[in-house]
Amino acid sequence: MNFTFAISTCLNKVSNGKSYYDKETIPRIHKIIDDIENLKILNYEILIAGLNSIDRKNTKVVKYYEKHENLPSLNSLNFEGDFKEEGGWHPGHITAKKNEMAKCAKYENIVFSHDYYTYNQDWYDGYLRYGDDFKVCCNKVMTLKNERYMDWMIWPFNGSKLDYIVSSGIESGHQDRECLIPYDITHLSKYMYVQGSYWVAKKEIMLKFPLDENKVWGMGEDVEWSMRYRNYPGNYFSINQRSTCTLLKEKKSVFKECSSKTIEKIKNFNYEH
Repeated sequence: MNFTFAISTCLNKVSNGKSYYDKETIPRIHKIIDDIENLKILNYEILIAGLNSIDRKNTKVVKYYEKHENLPSLNSLNFEGDFKEEGGWHPGHITAKKNEMAKCAKYENIVFSHDYYTYNQDWYDGYLRYGDDFKVCCNKVMTLKNERYMDWMIWPFNGSKLDYIVSSGIESGHQDRECLIPYDITHLSKYMYVQGSYWVAKKEIMLKFPLDENKVWGMGEDVEWSMRYRNYPGNYFSINQRSTCTLLKEKKSVFKECSSKTIEKIKNFNYEH
């Protein structure tokens, strides 16, 4: 199997509503590239959007361009500071970054990630065992604390009875909803969501279903894309748990893993018409 790794990054990050220069970004990207090289994939390339240059083998920077005059600034999303990168690019315009990398990809299997995912030694062998019969595929993702991180999930706001099952009566917010489902439950694509910091997809799928470039980071671009993709006849999400990714910085999952009681309910849940 051949892979294009499409990494979205920027040097100015956001924390608690304010921008700052992340001095760990470049070392982190070099580690990601090191780990990809160590997988010994026969044919691969690495694309990076959000840097001006990087000197690494099989790696190139993809330039992305603003296409919308009325693109919202991160300031309008209650963030402070100057978010324009060199050249006037909008660092939060992750939809444009990912769409441009999809167009430039040499190989049919594109691994989209943000700049804090790395690949365990089982990743490539896991895909060789799993195969390439998928359209959009998720993988097992672990935190630095060896906990699951938002890798195979129900979206809890579908207007469905399933919403109530995973929410356990919670009326607002995301925290504590039991949306992380077991990897062996694969019949609920109609209700699922692929979070935007990591997924694998065929190039033809991403060209047919590009991300909405009217949205920037923080506007739910991944939710909109997941719903638009999954609602198209014949589309589905796949899970390859043989291939594992690990976060390079500490992040906490928004959702919880399902309890045994919830698992029993969703195992028997049928599509609503």
